[in-house]
Formats: sequence, C-alpha cells, structure tokens
Amino acid sequence: MTPVGKHSGPAPEHPGRGRRRRLALAALGTFVAWIVLVYLAIRIGGQVRSGASDDSIAWVLLAIAVLGAICCLFLALQIAGKVLASSRAEAEAAAAHPHPTGGRRARR
Repeated sequence: MTPVGKHSGPAPEHPGRGRRRRLALAALGTFVAWIVLVYLAIRIGGQVRSGASDDSIAWVLLAIAVLGAICCLFLALQIAGKVLASSRAEAEAAAAHPHPTGGRRARR
C-alpha cells in the first residue's frame, strides 16, 4: 500500500537548523584551532626564552602563532554570536506565533 496525502512524506527539517548546526561546528573548529595555536605559542615562547632554538625563526613563528590565535578567537566569538542570535530569533518567533489548538471549526 502506498501512502497518500500531504502527510505521507518524511517530516521536513526546520530550515534554520542546518545552518545553525554548521555555524556551531565552525565555531567549535575555530575554537579548537585557537587552543592549538595558543599551545604552540606557549611552547615556542618557552624555547625562545631558554635559547634552545634560532632566535630569528622562533620569533617569527611566535608572531605568526599569536596573530593566528587572535584571529581564531575573534572568528569563534563572531560565529558563536551568530548561532546565539539565530536561536534567540527562532525562540522569539515561536513565542510570537503560538500553535493553534483547534482545526477549521475552532477558528470560526
């Protein structure tokens, strides 16, 4: 028997959830990259202070790691703000338009 009618197909996913999920994963990825870059900056800074490596190359790598960490943290916060704004807007929209409790006869 084949299903007939408008309720026969799979339930459609909410259009904003996929975008919000991708943004949340992007925020998580940039936050993880920030952690890695901060760790590298600390390790390279320790090597520079102890004199274990060539100073000129280590300073350049340290500057790159610090600038990368700053950019990653900025992006993570920006993306997380978009995720929060999106979920807040969805919650406000759901509260503004409550689901009707009846069918056509109840609305008359």
